[in-house]
Amino acid sequence: HKIGVLRWIVSLICLVLGAAMLGVSVFFVRDIYTPLKNIVKNLRFFMDAPDERQEGNEYRLINRTLTNLSDKVNSLKGTLAENMPVIRNSIVEELLTSQEQNRRSLQNRLKVCNIAFEGDSYIALAVTVSPEVAQEMDASFLEYYRFDLIRYLQTLGGGDRRIYAASMRDPIVGVIVNAQSPDKKCLEELVRRIADYARDRHEVEPVIGLGSWTEEIENISLSYSPVSYTHLRAHETGRNL
Repeated sequence: HKIGVLRWIVSLICLVLGAAMLGVSVFFVRDIYTPLKNIVKNLRFFMDAPDERQEGNEYRLINRTLTNLSDKVNSLKGTLAENMPVIRNSIVEELLTSQEQNRRSLQNRLKVCNIAFEGDSYIALAVTVSPEVAQEMDASFLEYYRFDLIRYLQTLGGGDRRIYAASMRDPIVGVIVNAQSPDKKCLEELVRRIADYARDRHEVEPVIGLGSWTEEIENISLSYSPVSYTHLRAHETGRNL
């Protein structure tokens, strides 16, 4: 009789514990599933294909969505990489021509384009040709000459010096030189290499204008502005400025 009573008590305890565990499980499953259900509901709202909206397996739906999202991100990265030269050219051009720069916005855009300035000194250059030479050059050749010159200029950066160039209004290539400090000798060497490359590679006599050094990249347009009409002044003086 005592054994029977003991068995009954043990069975009752097991039943109570089982019911309690079941209740706790239902509670946690409900709390866990509700956010998942909301996520799936939102995912269905953004689905384009009807068959995707009818997917009954929530986990399969989430997996498919993440896969599609990954593909789209990779596609956007590829598009960004393909257009990076154009974007970088646009930012360098904006730096050289705009006097109002928001520092935070500027830093974000430079970071996206992998443009990094290391030193505290900046100077702008304008590389162009005289109006007479520009008129004699074929338009397609002039465009090729400018973009090849930009490519070459970007190979001259390194160490403590950064060089970024952009195609400006015809027929100018605008250049930003960033260095640790103003270095006249280094700048003269850079000008010589640019001139030698234009003569040897393209048989073009370049006209190169030098701005003044500045300590803030936001003020680089003040360095560029006086030399932005270099090609017109070269017509008057017949020499580099």
